[in-house]
Amino acid sequence: MSKFLIVCLLGLVVGKMYVYSPDALRQEMQSRYQHGEIRNSLANFGNPPYGSVIIGRVFYRDSQSDACQAMQMFDWTDDPDQINTPILLVRRGSCPFVMKARHAQDIGARALIVIDNKDENPESIIMIDNGSAGNIFIPTFLISKSDGELLLKYINNNVYARHVAISLTFTMPHNGNKISYGLYMSSENAVFYDFLKDFASLGSEIAKTEAAFQPHYVTKTCIPCSSNNFKQEEANCLSGGRYCIDPPTETSSGRDYVYENLREICIYRQTDSKDNYALWFNYIKHFHEFCSGGIVETCVNSAMTKANVNVKKVNQCIEESFSGKNHLIDDNQLLKDAKDFWGNIAVSYYPALVINNQTYRGDWEVDPVRRGLCAGYSYGQDPSFCKEEPTVTEPENEGIGAWSIILILLLCVVLVGAILVFYRMWIRREMKGEMRRQVNTAVTQYFALADSSSVQLGERQAVRVSYN
Repeated sequence: MSKFLIVCLLGLVVGKMYVYSPDALRQEMQSRYQHGEIRNSLANFGNPPYGSVIIGRVFYRDSQSDACQAMQMFDWTDDPDQINTPILLVRRGSCPFVMKARHAQDIGARALIVIDNKDENPESIIMIDNGSAGNIFIPTFLISKSDGELLLKYINNNVYARHVAISLTFTMPHNGNKISYGLYMSSENAVFYDFLKDFASLGSEIAKTEAAFQPHYVTKTCIPCSSNNFKQEEANCLSGGRYCIDPPTETSSGRDYVYENLREICIYRQTDSKDNYALWFNYIKHFHEFCSGGIVETCVNSAMTKANVNVKKVNQCIEESFSGKNHLIDDNQLLKDAKDFWGNIAVSYYPALVINNQTYRGDWEVDPVRRGLCAGYSYGQDPSFCKEEPTVTEPENEGIGAWSIILILLLCVVLVGAILVFYRMWIRREMKGEMRRQVNTAVTQYFALADSSSVQLGERQAVRVSYN
């Protein structure tokens, strides 16, 4: 595949947007675009429902047009397909996209459309998670300023206002019973490696199907170092500053992470030769387990050993990838190939997932990613793991749950009841014993008295009382 074709394919739109109603608005949009498909950009946060279509009425409120504050509830009624899937329209600016999406989601919107505030092609813009997009599940679209104004013209018209509806289609190119996907990543991204740890088992399952997988690693270049042709050592870099990473913490240097990228490339090459990507995923899982506190030789060797990776071959691969003996100055062919590949694709951010040459948009969680991957198979030819119900991971709770408290209270009631029963039984036994002793004593005293007075009362048979 040529580099030009890679760029074109990666530019495909994930979410397609059409006017559903009214007819007058649909015809105006069709006059602007072939087939009436509205140009848009889908955010890389939220969880687009791949393989599904959302048809919903579009709502807009001028007093809350930027959605930068907590919003008042809307009356989400009159959906054209009788399914309550309202779509909120807002304007760009004043706050991050993520904040707008969260406020829209909080009032029940099923999708968000943001009108650009500039005359530009929205497809050239990617709405990025600013780090606070956790638990946002609705998709967010950006459309052009002119298209947004056209929608508003109809929404503000009393005749059409209740009938303005949009159709959102979330597509993924199909490839029969096969799938190809690639990850664009770098080892310093701890959050992404958290995802990879959880994804490892699914990645191993996908490896058993007709799947083509490849990880692609991203590094930076020290621009000032190029002036002296990368002939001097540079902190946090290899090869004289050709390949660098800014370390996220002080536990490991950027150079450690560059080495880790190179190590994982070599492990993948070992995996690729066996056509078994599970080996690579197993290493990633154990690397996360053993090296979370910092990258050192002992932890990476333990991770490779645990994952059944041939440590000797990996180290040999690393050495042979350098053009000379000095890793701090000499160039590295594997890292160079990775950088060249990254420079020729249309994915401008990482981490990123590309499925069948189309960029995945959504959260880095196993179930949304699985839905995206499964949408890449043709209908009816998807493997068994696509038919599984989504896993629901309950949050860990260090405290005691409500049912545990109820159970403990019930056990306490039963225990107290049992103690009272045994206490009553013991009291009754003690009372009976004491009464018997008192009766026996009284009887004994009575007969003793009778015996002592037998001379006066005449002859009488003696009765001996025994306690045993």
